[in-house]
Amino acid sequence: MRAFLILLALAAPATAQRANFDGDWSGFRYHECRTGGRVGQERVTMQVARGEARLSGLAGDGEITGRVNADGTVQLSGFGLFGAATGRFAGTRFTSEHPNRTGTCTMRHELERAVSRPRR
Repeated sequence: MRAFLILLALAAPATAQRANFDGDWSGFRYHECRTGGRVGQERVTMQVARGEARLSGLAGDGEITGRVNADGTVQLSGFGLFGAATGRFAGTRFTSEHPNRTGTCTMRHELERAVSRPRR
């Protein structure tokens, strides 16, 4: 029983810290290639709840998902022609970069925490 309580006490700070990222995030997804520079951008949203991140995917692809670590990093799933990525929360910003399979292009996300406005 004592060992269980110790493990519970050690896990609580990590869970509490991950909760700091919970909420809605919005911003842009940029598609960049070495040969053509920025070739596209679109507005995207991400929801974070209980340590799980869900980011809207490209048209025809499913959501991009990931688990938020206590240090603010997120290992995101790959999608379409793009591989997995490590994202990072820093204050009110979130960034990630997905390389494509050939290494010539990347899909970058730059999001900010959405500010809740009081209802009238």
